Amino acid sequence: MRLALAGIAALGLVACTPAPDGVERDQIALFEYAVAAQGCRIRTAQQYHTVGFEAGISREQAIAIAGYELAADRAQQLEDGTLVLTEGPCAPGAEDAPRMLEIGEAET
Repeated sequence: MRLALAGIAALGLVACTPAPDGVERDQIALFEYAVAAQGCRIRTAQQYHTVGFEAGISREQAIAIAGYELAADRAQQLEDGTLVLTEGPCAPGAEDAPRMLEIGEAET
């Protein structure tokens, strides 16, 4: 339930920027939480694969969403190519935001 509420809140924040072709807004929220699980930074093909797997999206969709996050000023790209998510679950102060549960982890 908390994940659903967090996803809805994240969707409201990005409602003014159109989603990339072939990507639904809920997939953007799932991408953001998957990136947050990676420490809010992704760079390697393996990290993009992991994020895509966790979010239930293809590699191409993950790359499209990364571009969307950059265009919407919700992420930064470092000189080495690392994508750093700066909004949503990775926004400053978001430590208290709901997060995805790990497999086998009980919700409290």
